[in-house]
Amino acid sequence: SGVDDADATRATNGGGDGPPNLPRRYDPRYKVNAAVLTAPRPELERAARRERLPAAAVDEYRRVLAHHEDFRQRRSLAKLVKLAKDKSKLPIA
Repeated sequence: SGVDDADATRATNGGGDGPPNLPRRYDPRYKVNAAVLTAPRPELERAARRERLPAAAVDEYRRVLAHHEDFRQRRSLAKLVKLAKDKSKLPIA
């Protein structure tokens, strides 16, 4: 995204037109209620260079991985909710 989150947040603290302590731009990863821990960034960058991957591909992979985990959690929760709803509809609950 080019702009570090901390820089974007600091930029809004100085009397900008947005609410304080909020980033200037919306990023879809703010909706994800989980974090995916990977290897430290320098280690990932070394591995990317070994495999001849651009650094942007590593960043995108980390974002996609977090969204995929969020998707899996939401799907699992939806299954549990459906199961509970179906169970409550049974004649002997």
